[in-house]
Amino acid sequence: MKNLFIIFLLLFPNLPGSQWYLQYQSPTFAGFYDVRFIDRYTGWSCGDGMILKTTNGGKQWNVTEMPYTIVQIHPVNDSVIYACGFYVILKTTNAGANWITLWEGPFQSSIFYGLWFKDESTGWFCGDRVAMRTTDGGNTFIDSMRVPNTEFKTFISKVIQLDVLQHT
Repeated sequence: MKNLFIIFLLLFPNLPGSQWYLQYQSPTFAGFYDVRFIDRYTGWSCGDGMILKTTNGGKQWNVTEMPYTIVQIHPVNDSVIYACGFYVILKTTNAGANWITLWEGPFQSSIFYGLWFKDESTGWFCGDRVAMRTTDGGNTFIDSMRVPNTEFKTFISKVIQLDVLQHT
């Protein structure tokens, strides 16, 4: 049976990856960290120094350069999108044409790794040492939890999930 499997792989080497094709290749060696779609055609991706938007299912991507590394992006609807990353929280209300900085700089030395929004106003962010909640679209933040050790990223993500369940 093992030999049959090896022969199959030799005869059809491209079969396991035949369903994948390149959508966008960065002109630099920048990395991508997240991609989210609100429908079949409209989506955003983020990474090292950029946020990208597509309106045709990923055939073309419009790049907005950022001075930050953006780790996660969350579209609430087709206009309001939140993003977070290395010492920054961003928001757009016009589908990504302009981005507003809601938070910039070290927040107790926190890099934000995750976010989730229930609606345009209420959402949660988690980072190295902190979990925060906003109920006014990012105008103010409520410090939900502070952890002294920076190795608790996964733990904080789970706490945010619990916080979401308690406040929904």
